Amino acid sequence: RFDEIVEFAELGPFIDTPLKRYSSGMYARLGFAVAAHVDPDILLVDEVLSVGDVAFQDRSIRKMLSFRDSGRAILFVSHNLSAIEMMCQRVLWLDHGTVRMHGPTADVVRAYLDAVDASLVQDASALPATEALGLDEATLLNSHGDLCTDFDHGEPLRVRLRCLARTGVTDVTCTVTVRGDYAPLFSARSQAFPRWETGAHELECAFASLPVLPGLYRVEVLLAHAGTSAWALPQSVAAFRVRTDLEEFGSSSPVGATKSRGGFLAVPYDWRVRSNEGETHLPGLRLPTNLARQ
Repeated sequence: RFDEIVEFAELGPFIDTPLKRYSSGMYARLGFAVAAHVDPDILLVDEVLSVGDVAFQDRSIRKMLSFRDSGRAILFVSHNLSAIEMMCQRVLWLDHGTVRMHGPTADVVRAYLDAVDASLVQDASALPATEALGLDEATLLNSHGDLCTDFDHGEPLRVRLRCLARTGVTDVTCTVTVRGDYAPLFSARSQAFPRWETGAHELECAFASLPVLPGLYRVEVLLAHAGTSAWALPQSVAAFRVRTDLEEFGSSSPVGATKSRGGFLAVPYDWRVRSNEGETHLPGLRLPTNLARQ
């Protein structure tokens, strides 16, 4: 199996190179290739998907799925949540050596993402400010103007920002982004304000309707002016939860159990199957009844 191992690891040109000259990624690739080709009863894999190119990662996933489907056990250690959801039926969440949760994959992944989202949200007044312009406060409001962190699907969201100009600044822009577990979902970018004088300025961005499925989301803000670096990054300033019951969307659909498996945006759909026997309609995702009537 030597040739199979070398080919799988894609280390052919370096196979005669002393191991002490291998990079950590080369070690990991060779180690996984060896382990995967000796037919063990239990396979322990630690962050193997963090090394190699896309082709190697794809081969590794396929190898592990084949191993799992043959009835053998895999202990898969990873921060790659997509791979965990694909690979595992149960998950053990460790936090600094302490067991935080153990249970079905969807439940543990959801709890982990909620905890990470909450920890990333910072107090706006503590955010690092540029020399000239900073964010002093960020609040979330519902359609009545009340402070709110729990919303329903389709409900308006208002993001109010109190900004502080320490000196006169020009070409001020603000971008507000709603972010899901893995990536930004949608953003609103203001037109440039020609000039702000020294003092406090209040901005409010109003989203007419939240198009997202139930779950926890973060609000990121990027406040910029003419002197802001092109590499400036947005800051997480608030979090909110959409609590609409999943049954309102049709829990029997593939979206059903968790947002992490079905995506984030609630786009209605259904399925139709046509054959010689006629047409069959399969329900998919529907909007909550109160929205479907609008």
